[in-house]
Formats: sequence, structure tokens, C-alpha cells
Amino acid sequence: MKNDYLLQYEFNEWLKSEYSKLSFKATFYDSQLRKLNKHTVFNDENGDVFDAIENEILCDNNEGVQTLILNVLEKMEQREIRHKVNVNTRMLDGLRIGLLKYRSFLYGFLALRSEKYASVCATANHLCEIKSLQLKSVFNGNTRYVLPIYGDNYTYNKDKIDKLWEQILSVNTNNQVKLSDESIQVESILESILVRPRGENQLEVVDGGNALILLSLLLHALYEFSENVYNRGSFTRTVRNRPQLLSINTQLNDQKLFRVLVFNGINKKATTPNNISKGIDYKCEEPGLNMGFHFLQTTFRFVQLIQASKIPQSEHYIKNIDVFIEHLLKRFCINRKELTDENSSKTYLNSSTILLKDVMEWL
Repeated sequence: MKNDYLLQYEFNEWLKSEYSKLSFKATFYDSQLRKLNKHTVFNDENGDVFDAIENEILCDNNEGVQTLILNVLEKMEQREIRHKVNVNTRMLDGLRIGLLKYRSFLYGFLALRSEKYASVCATANHLCEIKSLQLKSVFNGNTRYVLPIYGDNYTYNKDKIDKLWEQILSVNTNNQVKLSDESIQVESILESILVRPRGENQLEVVDGGNALILLSLLLHALYEFSENVYNRGSFTRTVRNRPQLLSINTQLNDQKLFRVLVFNGINKKATTPNNISKGIDYKCEEPGLNMGFHFLQTTFRFVQLIQASKIPQSEHYIKNIDVFIEHLLKRFCINRKELTDENSSKTYLNSSTILLKDVMEWL
């Protein structure tokens, strides 16, 4: 291996192309991979983990690459690992974030390297069953979504939230009480949800977990503004059950804050994201590695947008919040793609978009 870790140069070139989408500077991810390579506790039983990944790539074994990375992520979840590698939680969080980004890069690399890439893309839709679901059906309480440890960290994106809210306001055209039943797809802003069955009424979210989190926080904020006592009671029960409906497996990067935030309810008088959740005084000026802070930022932004729409002089005044919520749940739809049993074990990352444009020959 010529560099500090496998495909270091190519990874950094890819990070440069992804600059606008990164939560941290490109050098951060590179430094985390170099640190990871120095910790022998994460090595495969046959030796260095990056050497093992290279061997799997040479054998065209994408599933082997996936398994090796998942093994490292699982080790990071173990409590005793902090003592073995002599790092604190914050440093371990950094290693995980770096590895998740490296995993996304490897998927693109492997896809472009494959001679069958074109035919794979052409037949991708045949690998799964596609359903267009109303938001009401997505969160109907009967299906539990599990976000696995390889799921990327949720990050706050103000532009995406504002665009989503602008599209959502289309159900409130001219403050009508009886609105069209025509469905509205949100794929132009949010990615589709790709899942595979994991037991009765349980789906593992292979891709699109961030879309589920965003929609959950949106509904969580809207329910807080319901004016109907019966609905508020129903909404409260639904929201308090949401941590069970949407379970985040990793405890790193403060992801556990999602459960606390949803269960505690919203402080509508909050002036900063730090105090948007009832009972939480979150001490964080900048999110940094505390990715859980992004949940607070998102909720705070949705509350701001809803409050602005409650002002009668507002361009998009919401006269009846309960009618608005009802139509939102019925009219807004998102695609859920479910992998068949035959293909559920053959996927690597299953992202529908290949971000890597140019990979230098390295063999």
C-alpha cells in the first residue's frame, strides 16, 4: 500500500468534488482514516483492515468489503473499545464519521470499476418493489424502521428544510379548507427510502434514513401546534411512540438525542436550538462532532417556519393547522423501495446516485 491507507489519494480527490455537501473540512475525514489505520484493535483477524479491504476489492467481493467495514463499526459501538484504543468518546465519534464517508466513497469506486456497472444501473429497479406511500402510511405505527450502524449521520441543512417547507405549503393554497386530493411527491427534495425486511413489521433502512428523520421531526413540530384537543392527545401518543417506530442503532455522535427530543416535546418559546426541547438545556454553540445537535437545529427551524405561517399577514398563512396537517398526511407521498429476499444480501450501499465521477487507475 503506497499511502497511509487504501486509496488515500483517490479518497481526497473525491472529497474535493463533494466539498459543498460535507459537514466538515475534507482534511478532517482524511485525518480520521489515518488515525484509524494506526489502531490495531480494529484490524481484521487476518491483519490490517485496509489490506483486507484491498484483497476483497481485488477479488471483486463487494460484500466482503461491506462486512469488513461493518465489523469495524460494530467494534466502535462496544463500550470497552474506548479503553482498548485509549480514546475518549469524541475521538471515537470522529473515527466513525470518517469511516462512514470512506464507505460512501468505496461504493462509488467499486461501482465505476465494475465492467457490469451500466447493466447493473439499467436493471436496478428490478431489484426491489417500489411503493408510493402517503406520510400517514409511512408512520402508521405498524411498521418499525431501524437505522443500522452503517447509516450516515443526520446533518442539518437549512436550504433543504426551507425548500421542503415551501413545497409543503402547496397544500395550503389560498387558505382553502377543502383542498385537492392530488398527491405530491417529495423525491425532488428528499431521497427515496430503500429498505429490506428484518422480522415481522420491521424494516432495515438501507438508504434514505435521513429523509425519515427529517419527516419525523417535521411531524413532531407540526403536532405541537395542533388546536384540536382530541387530535393533540392522538398526536402526543403517536409522537411518543416515534422513537420505537424509528430506531437509531448507533449510540455514537449523540444520536441518542433523537429519542430524548421526540419524547420530551417542544418548547415553542425557545430562542435557540439549545432549548427547543422541553427539559433539555443542551450546551452546544457549534455542532462539531455532536451530531445530535442537528436534530435540535432542524426542529427549531421547523418551529420558526410554522410560527411564521401562523401570522395572518403571512403570504402562506395557515388558517387551520389541523386541516393543514390532515391534508399533508394524505397528499404528500414518498417512494419506499423494498428489496426482495433474493437481492437483499447482494447490495453494497444501494445508493441511487453515483457521486464519484473520475477515479484514477490504482491496480
